[in-house]
Amino acid sequence: MDKKEKQGLSEIDICDLFITPAIKDAGWDQLRQIRREVTLTPGPVVVRGNMSSRNTKKKKFAGYVLQWKAAVPVAVVEAKENNKTVSHGMQQALGYADTLQVPSCVVDYFSGH
Repeated sequence: MDKKEKQGLSEIDICDLFITPAIKDAGWDQLRQIRREVTLTPGPVVVRGNMSSRNTKKKKFAGYVLQWKAAVPVAVVEAKENNKTVSHGMQQALGYADTLQVPSCVVDYFSGH
C-alpha cells in the first residue's frame, strides 16, 4: 500500500486493517471481549413547545470498548482517521472512559507515514 492509498483510508478502514487485528493479537477475544461502535449516549433531547425528540445525529459512539467479562468494561479505544491528530481524539476518549467508568483509554490513528 503506497502513501497516497494510506492517506485515503477511512476510520472504518483503519479499524478493520490495523486496530482490530492489533487488539486480537494482544489476546482479546473478538466475540466476547471486543465491542465496536458502542453507543454511549442516544443524543440530546430537543424540546419544542409540548413536543420533544432526540437529536440522534449527536449520538456518541466509542470506537471500541474492551470488556474483561460481559458488562464489565475495562478500556475504551477511540480510532481516528489519518487526517486527525492524536490530541483530537484524546478528550473524546477520556470523556468516553469517564462515561463508562473505565480506568483507561487509548486513541489510535494511522498516520499513513
